[in-house]
Parts: sequence; C-alpha cells; structure tokens
Amino acid sequence: MSEVTKSELSSAGKTRRFCLLAAVLLSVASVQVAWAAPDTNVYGNRVSASASDPIYLIDLNTGGLTTVGNSLFPSAALARSPVSGLLYYTQYNVVDSQVATWNPDTGVHTIIGNLGAGVAALARLAFRANNVLYGIDNSCNMYTINTATGVATSLSLVTGVECDSGGHRLWR
Repeated sequence: MSEVTKSELSSAGKTRRFCLLAAVLLSVASVQVAWAAPDTNVYGNRVSASASDPIYLIDLNTGGLTTVGNSLFPSAALARSPVSGLLYYTQYNVVDSQVATWNPDTGVHTIIGNLGAGVAALARLAFRANNVLYGIDNSCNMYTINTATGVATSLSLVTGVECDSGGHRLWR
C-alpha cells in the first residue's frame, strides 16, 4: 500500500476533478469517490492510460489516499453498492465497455458483463439507496445498469449541464 498526497493529484498545473458519492455524487476533480452505507470507508480511483488504475482508500480527516488495489482496466467511473458494499466500475473510453466489481473486503474483481452494443463509455456511476445503479456518458445520456449482467438501459438525455469528460454532475 502506498500513500498519495493531494498535491500528487495535480497534473501539469491543472487540478484534477473530484467527485463524492454518499447520498449525493458531485464531480468536482480526477479521483472518483465512492461511499456507501456498509461502513464509513470512502474509496476512489484515478483514470490513466495504463492497463489498470489504482483504487484508493480516502482518509476523511486528512484527505490522504492509500492505494488498496488496482482495477482490471482503466476506468473513469466508480460507485459503491449501498447494499453489498461492492465497488462497480466500467471500462474507460470503450464502446460496449466491460462492467466489473471489486470487493474491498477480499480484493477480488469480477467481470459481470458488458454495457451493450452502441453504449458509449460511462463517465460517471452512482447508486441510489434502493441499489439501482445509474450511469451517464460524455454526451449526457443517462442509463440504468443491471448489476447482475452489466447491461445498460437508456433512460433519457440529461439537459442543462456540461457533459464532457470533465463536466460536473450531481446525483441524488
């Protein structure tokens, strides 16, 4: 395990976007943050061009990051199930991307399926308290994702917000 400081999250003088998920997911920087009810742990990831991305445990008192694992593939989207505590993530920048889970208790990854033909890579994921997983792509298309199969179902086009890879999103 290795510590990553807040200053290391800056790249070429640009502050990376962060997001926070509890009952609310708000994108404001490149580490994606997932928080759910099973415990008080907050996890995050940082997308890169590598074969996998680090998964961090975030210290809420100091903001320090501790690497606790790596994803199976690059991912810009991360959400934690409020029921199982599993972290769900999707493959970055790939159409019909894979959907996987990571168990923070065991460190085991499971690929559960693909989003589906024609579904663009999802830039953000979030769970509602009823354990429904939602995703949004960089064109503001919103989906539900089946947590057993990974298949995405189109819901609607979100309007009134920027939807690029660094856009801000609020989920409730």
